[in-house]
Amino acid sequence: MRPAGFSPGLFVAQLALAPLAVLILGLLSTVILEGVLKTRGNTLSAYACYLVEGFWLGGKVQTAFPRSLQSGGLWIWILPSVVLALSLITELKQGPDAQLAGFFIFPNRPGLDGIQLVLITLPFVASCCFSIGVWVISKPARTEMERRLRTVFGLAD
Repeated sequence: MRPAGFSPGLFVAQLALAPLAVLILGLLSTVILEGVLKTRGNTLSAYACYLVEGFWLGGKVQTAFPRSLQSGGLWIWILPSVVLALSLITELKQGPDAQLAGFFIFPNRPGLDGIQLVLITLPFVASCCFSIGVWVISKPARTEMERRLRTVFGLAD
């Protein structure tokens, strides 16, 4: 029989480690993909990598720890969304000098512009997908397409 119910240790581990893990894995997968595609600072590939690895990591966590869903896995996106919202509000307080683009796209010029995208926005996106991955994998696959999706992501039952 599988353990069920809330696990405080798993909740704290997910809350602390999931956003950090999606940041590191997303950055790594983005660098690898950009190396393969021979591009640099490609916003679309960064979003794609963070979306996929967030979903994959959430599914892997749910597979390894079946109580992840009941232990807050569905709510991992809340803390990164608060950080994103506060960061955007802080930036907006600068008035006409606010640089919101750096939160959503890589700039065309070198420098630290766009660091907000890497450290705040993309981890938020990946954390949302982490929660979706936990939720999707917690449910039994009902269709052939769901089974194939799990196989593609290495999350087969």
